[in-house]
Amino acid sequence: MYGQLMAKAEAVIRLPACFEHKLSFVKPRKADFGQLLMLPHVLFSHVYHNEKPLWNRTFVASSERLEDFWAAVKAVPHPAWVKHPLKLQEEAGKRSTKRCVPLSLHGDEVPVAGLGKVWGRKMVNWSFSSLAGLGSTKSSQFWIWGLFEKVGVPGKTLEEFFKVLRWSLYWLWLGKWPESDVDGMEHMGGRPLADGWFGCLFALIGDLEYLSAVLGLPSHNNSKNCCALCKASLSGINSWSDFRPAAAWRAQVWTYESWQSWANRSKNVLFTLPGVSALSVHLDWMHSKYLGIDQFTFGSCLALLTCTGMVPGSEQSALETCWNFIQDYYREHKTK
Repeated sequence: MYGQLMAKAEAVIRLPACFEHKLSFVKPRKADFGQLLMLPHVLFSHVYHNEKPLWNRTFVASSERLEDFWAAVKAVPHPAWVKHPLKLQEEAGKRSTKRCVPLSLHGDEVPVAGLGKVWGRKMVNWSFSSLAGLGSTKSSQFWIWGLFEKVGVPGKTLEEFFKVLRWSLYWLWLGKWPESDVDGMEHMGGRPLADGWFGCLFALIGDLEYLSAVLGLPSHNNSKNCCALCKASLSGINSWSDFRPAAAWRAQVWTYESWQSWANRSKNVLFTLPGVSALSVHLDWMHSKYLGIDQFTFGSCLALLTCTGMVPGSEQSALETCWNFIQDYYREHKTK
């Protein structure tokens, strides 16, 4: 059955070949098994050269959208931009954000078997996307690799994977094909990946459990150092429960220098990439918000749309306009 399915599917598959690399496992037996990974630098180059409509939609939707993103990063400026190597290179006239695609890397553990059962199984999945693209999550989030829980070797399998991923993202940052493989063995390379375009890992995304368990950042369960972005604590002068504008913890937000000099910072190799630090962490709103506030959020949005003049007309007509839009959208996108 598998062979028959692949015989029909392979004719329409337009993805590049996956990168094969051996990783360590404890199940089904303790050994190294070859794994197929869709590495970011390979897919980046492939889409640019072979799938231009996809590139123009999901990587760089428009030059204006790309410029708007970097303009917003520079305007505040974003904490990660203050000492970012791209900022220094741009000031020196060596590189430009006009050719840099900002990327996010998302990791999350999701149930894939036995949903809701005590014997359910989970899988950690990694994917990346462009912060200057458009489209649904399904069409713009590109899967890299997944690991079933309890089959990896603690302290080894993830380190091996992140070494490969770091290697891919580093060469994507340079915008060139690698001059050596992940183990440092030299081979032909150095050619541009995408005619001068390059990628910059700007956002690390995931829920609080992923950030601590997988990326090695401070755990949200800690009474001290419970935040990836600052030195907040459960109690005391830096208590995270102080929501005042002048709260003490607000002055304890990491800078690039202070985080790099912190002896207990994460040792994950992703943080050795140019410009990547704790300031690259972008908290996943869905997983870090308080439970039970969704209905209040939806109600607030509806009130803004119907009661403040954002949608023209009376409150009743504005409500009907919103309802008709929702119905049309659901029909068009086959939302159930």
